[in-house]
Amino acid sequence: MPVASTLKRVLRTSVRLLREEGVGSLSSAVSQRARLAVAGRTVVLDGCVFSLEGLPDDRMKLELVRKEYEKFERQAALQYVWPAAPVVELGACMGIVACITNRVLTGARSHVVIEANPLVIPLIEKNRSANRCDFEVLNAAIAYGASTVTFTPSQEFWGNSLRENSSAESGVDPVTVPTVRLGDIVRERNMDSFTLICDIEGHEYELVQHEADVLARAETIILETHARMIGEAKNTELLGKLDELGFRKIDEDSNVVVLRRSA
Repeated sequence: MPVASTLKRVLRTSVRLLREEGVGSLSSAVSQRARLAVAGRTVVLDGCVFSLEGLPDDRMKLELVRKEYEKFERQAALQYVWPAAPVVELGACMGIVACITNRVLTGARSHVVIEANPLVIPLIEKNRSANRCDFEVLNAAIAYGASTVTFTPSQEFWGNSLRENSSAESGVDPVTVPTVRLGDIVRERNMDSFTLICDIEGHEYELVQHEADVLARAETIILETHARMIGEAKNTELLGKLDELGFRKIDEDSNVVVLRRSA
């Protein structure tokens, strides 16, 4: 990007922060940029190494540098994933939690990772290779009613949602990816029971509505909920449905819950 364009963008951002949020917010933004400027090429989280190259200088990268990125999910994977059980992970982003989880498993190949955003698939594969992991990666979306889905992927990688498809200003072209059902994944790989890790930006509601019978075969679920996207009523409804299926909350932090199916 030309220097003049970069300076103009920085100036516009600075003016907006001053106008909307005051000097404190601008100072914080400058501090964050300074920290990102001196960040190395990799970061080590829970014994795994992850590349920072090619990532935009946004909040996600800052969280990685600070080692706060998906901290509870990482801890939950280390604490609650049963090493002998297969794992299905829906919504992998860069594969951070996937790598940490895979290193826990005694059967590293019994781990399937599904990610809809094609922009991050090379990063997942790069991180998988760097950490000598052996999980399967599928570029697909959990969705129902059609064989494909078209959406505009996020350049910021995290928080990518099929619901937010109006990013005409992003400069990213829409993509079409195949849809897949959790039941297909479980059946095709002969999983009698499994651990589910799920962060699909509000589509967990449709998952529970359409595939409660498959979810009932999970032993443990690490689930990020998105009431801000689907509303409190639907969020309460999906948690209630999981309770009806016999899942009990054993841990939580903010909007992430760990559920275990009672005997």
